[in-house]
Amino acid sequence: MFLNSYYLGNSSDQACFMSVVKDGNFVVHHLSLQLPLMRSLLKDLKPSISYLSLNELELVHNALKLAFEAHDGQKRPSGEPFIIHPVEVARILGELELDWESIAAGLLHDTVEDTNVVKFQRIEEFGLTVRRIVGETRVSELGKLKYKNEHNSVQDVKADDLRQMFLAMTEEVRVIIVKLADRLHNMRSLSHMPPGKKL
Repeated sequence: MFLNSYYLGNSSDQACFMSVVKDGNFVVHHLSLQLPLMRSLLKDLKPSISYLSLNELELVHNALKLAFEAHDGQKRPSGEPFIIHPVEVARILGELELDWESIAAGLLHDTVEDTNVVKFQRIEEFGLTVRRIVGETRVSELGKLKYKNEHNSVQDVKADDLRQMFLAMTEEVRVIIVKLADRLHNMRSLSHMPPGKKL
């Protein structure tokens, strides 16, 4: 992942280091007081993904680190750190014993919509399958499955929507499973959502 890392010093609450990424760009990392949170989240996630190989566990851990970095400073409506949501999505997927790519996609599914788009390029490190699942789980993309037919009847449009959804499922069923896990966790935490989001 990183070619070289350089220690930049520390302040009272965080150490900093800079890494040179494969493409030559520099990334500055802040090892702040949030590291215990990341360790705790990984510890909580591990039992549900214990069936993965050591190599796969390392890839999932790297996905968690990227998601943690991408969502740094973001909060859920409940006030808790946003990273808890993707970890819970990954836990749901782990309980279904899905493959490491699905778990990684669950951790990264909100990075495209809710964070700096440049981060999406780093998702390529996990392979084309993870990138495709992450890209296609975006709510905005799934909501655009509609198209107008020549008669534009409501019943026909709904049927066309279902056909499009089933077509997406035949291409990559994991897209739908990750999206359902995302929605399931959102439903489990509805009490903290604004009234308009509860519908």
